[in-house]
Amino acid sequence: MIKSSPSRQKAPDIIAVAVRRRVHACGVRLCGMVALAALGTLACVSPVRAELGLSDLQVMARVTGFLEPPLRGVVPFGIVYPAGSITGHGEGRRLLALLNDSLAAGAVVLRPEMITFDEAISGRFPVLLLTEAMAPQAPDLARSLRGSGVLTMSSAPTLVNDGLAVLAVRSHPRVEIFVSRKAAHSSGIFFANAFRMMIQER
Repeated sequence: MIKSSPSRQKAPDIIAVAVRRRVHACGVRLCGMVALAALGTLACVSPVRAELGLSDLQVMARVTGFLEPPLRGVVPFGIVYPAGSITGHGEGRRLLALLNDSLAAGAVVLRPEMITFDEAISGRFPVLLLTEAMAPQAPDLARSLRGSGVLTMSSAPTLVNDGLAVLAVRSHPRVEIFVSRKAAHSSGIFFANAFRMMIQER
């Protein structure tokens, strides 16, 4: 287990009780229940989009621990913005400031870095977060990442609904995780059974 330094953000256990109740109702015992603490259930994808906050990023970090095979250790985390976009660059800087150098969740420590399209497809970043300004380039990015095993995330459930990002997260007023089966299959992303049991896929 990687311990966080004082400057490192750590994802809290925000819905552990709800998850335990659901698992108990299904008659299933899961190892590492604490790792599920920040996860909600998949909701029907809606077009509503909100500005990402720290709690959203913490839930995203938790999800990386349920990839198959799981990510471990320090993981490069690309915040993707369009080259030359003032809006995208500003959004990326805001997210970078929220993460405060890194974000720890279980055995994973995401190390964020602002990157552009070419860097996103370089193979150096196993996890990508698309800024809102990247939406027009999302189709090209999705095509370039086919079979790469890269997890793409977004603040926009519409990108998930269109199969252009693997998942989106919304933590308010309740935690919701939106997953695209199409995008996951295209990128070569697989989730552990323990995680898949808790969600519905579109």
